Amino acid sequence: MDRAALQELRAFIEQFLKMRGFELVDIYYKYEGGRMVLGILADRVDGGITLGECGMLNREISVLMEEKDMIVERYVLEVSSPGMDRPLITKEDFRRCAGKEVIAYLRQTLEGKTEIRGVIKEVSDTHLALEAQGSFKQISLDNISKAKQVVS
Repeated sequence: MDRAALQELRAFIEQFLKMRGFELVDIYYKYEGGRMVLGILADRVDGGITLGECGMLNREISVLMEEKDMIVERYVLEVSSPGMDRPLITKEDFRRCAGKEVIAYLRQTLEGKTEIRGVIKEVSDTHLALEAQGSFKQISLDNISKAKQVVS
């Protein structure tokens, strides 16, 4: 599946989940364990999706995907909770974690590092301000390849 098709699928699934009171955390389509997997990480807007809700969404999305015929090759659909180490992808994700410790993996080095751990102090439309080891770091959101909240 090419990038444009995945973006179209993302928008479709995001709208479907939103109409049911859920949010799309992430979506991926990759070869895993000898099979193609369409993975959907979903959550309630206020957090706390149940296993039963994941199962219900899996069945509903499966039917929709068959009707729309958006993926022609064989795949396995997996709808699941993002769990405790939920990935931080959008600026809204970072805003939700304001005041909490996160770890961000960078595409390009910042002060010689590609991994920065610190407390989110501010989130703008383009940057993330972290307090890390007693100093403040401004990180472009575009420079973050992956991030998650540190769970202790």
